[in-house]
Amino acid sequence: MFMYLDATENPTFADANHVWAQNCSSDFYSGNTTDLIPNSASLTGWYFSGRHNIRAMLEILKQRYGLHDTAGTRLLVIGQSAGGTGVVANADQFVAIAPKAAAKGDLRLVLEGMWHGDIDDPEARLGTATGSDRDAFRHSYAFWQARSNGICEQHAHPADCYLGVEGYTAVAQGYGLPTLVFQNRSDPTLLGLLHAVFDPTAPVVDRYEAIIQQETASVSWLFSPKDRRMIGYPLPWQILSPFHIISSLRYLYDSTPVWRAGNGSQNFRATLTRFWNAKSSSSERVTFDQFDNVPAQAFQLP
Repeated sequence: MFMYLDATENPTFADANHVWAQNCSSDFYSGNTTDLIPNSASLTGWYFSGRHNIRAMLEILKQRYGLHDTAGTRLLVIGQSAGGTGVVANADQFVAIAPKAAAKGDLRLVLEGMWHGDIDDPEARLGTATGSDRDAFRHSYAFWQARSNGICEQHAHPADCYLGVEGYTAVAQGYGLPTLVFQNRSDPTLLGLLHAVFDPTAPVVDRYEAIIQQETASVSWLFSPKDRRMIGYPLPWQILSPFHIISSLRYLYDSTPVWRAGNGSQNFRATLTRFWNAKSSSSERVTFDQFDNVPAQAFQLP
């Protein structure tokens, strides 16, 4: 049985309608063109149409599957990594499909592993970029012919909403949507896959963690470990993600459901439940330095 349908394991959301949005456009769900754009992977081009895809998905859910905005409607939109950035980019579309729920605080967001810090570090460049992350995102925004939510589009440069601070501010303050941020301050995906940092003892990790800690200081709902054991390994970030509420994956070496990962009683399932049931004006910050209920072998290569 899928975990997310098991009322014993998932008492809060087991009877909810679950919708999975496939990440297929490689543009943070923000590309706003239907033209083929040649790129380094394909001379014939790719469709960077992520924003169109979200619009189509919401319309299909409304027309075919009964998505509505009547009394009692509650929506939880979860985005992991690029998906979290996509939730920010399309916040206006979620509000437009359920304006009454949004106004009542019943449209809530979970942004997981998407907090791109405002980094300009020669020892940790983003991909093949030679400058700051901010500059790299601005280049990507233009290349994808992207669009973001209306509030971000009013920025000096709308691509800045790919960064954590600007993106969070737009959805949590600009649109007033209750937003829970799940962010590892030692995020091995952002450090390793995107910035080519694989040594957990490298000085750049300290600088990265300091940036993330400072930038998330004003987040109302925050679940934020700092666990360097994941840096340098190809898979372990996957075993500590709330995304797996939906996918039903488990630890690589343990049968404990992943969304119980945390520090003692401070685990993500409990935090998410409190967030879902809390008043929209409330807040909670859970920070700790190591997952104490994750088996040590999960951080070792097979």
